[in-house]
Amino acid sequence: MSLSLGEAVKEELERSQEGPGRSGGIPSSDIPR
Repeated sequence: MSLSLGEAVKEELERSQEGPGRSGGIPSSDIPR
């Protein structure tokens, strides 16, 4: 494996954070309701 575990986890976190922001414009965690 070329990716270390730490890097893989970091990429996963970045992806999950970017996903909702790209499609909705606002992360679901920022929505008050």
